[in-house]
Amino acid sequence: MFHQVVYVANKDIGEGFRLENEEKQGFIMVNNVGSNATFEPGSVTVDDVNQYFYQLSGLTLDKVTPEIVSINCWTMAAYTAGRFESKGGQVFLAGCSAHTMPPTGGLGEH
Repeated sequence: MFHQVVYVANKDIGEGFRLENEEKQGFIMVNNVGSNATFEPGSVTVDDVNQYFYQLSGLTLDKVTPEIVSINCWTMAAYTAGRFESKGGQVFLAGCSAHTMPPTGGLGEH
């Protein structure tokens, strides 16, 4: 199995995508398009996603036609535990149990 995470950041678009299964499937995360960094739920269409895909990948419609399975929005946030040890000192938080992060975070690559 092959995994690849790619981040793209330029003046037009900022995002990342992860390719899996020998580049046959994956997902795109768009963080901003131009000056727009806020995407309300339901505001991004399949046509928008296709445009972002082609803009980011450099591929063209004659090379590949992506199948859009779902479009989701999230609120950017990250939280870290206020303490890492239980009051009795017998339980410790480590790694991913000590924080949460948005989908643009670790992506399972750590």
